[in-house]
Amino acid sequence: MQFGQLLTHLDTTQQMINNSLKDNNTLLTQSWGTRLASRIRRKEWMMQDPPLDNVNIQVLRQHRELDAEEAAGSTNRGGCREHQQRRL
Repeated sequence: MQFGQLLTHLDTTQQMINNSLKDNNTLLTQSWGTRLASRIRRKEWMMQDPPLDNVNIQVLRQHRELDAEEAAGSTNRGGCREHQQRRL
């Protein structure tokens, strides 16, 4: 290989390496952006109220009823732990 061909080969190799590094940087940037967006979505999801299933709806109804009884001055000692402790 002659000197001119060697320089051309080295220049081409250097350009290929630079392009690969740029591609890798782009991919890393996209990856970090995706990870950050995913983390934000996960935090938003975790901060949402849990879906109401039948058990949660029943508990909410019981709390409302107990709150209403307390407001009316009822002496009923039943209910959940939270309402029992409130009475103490």
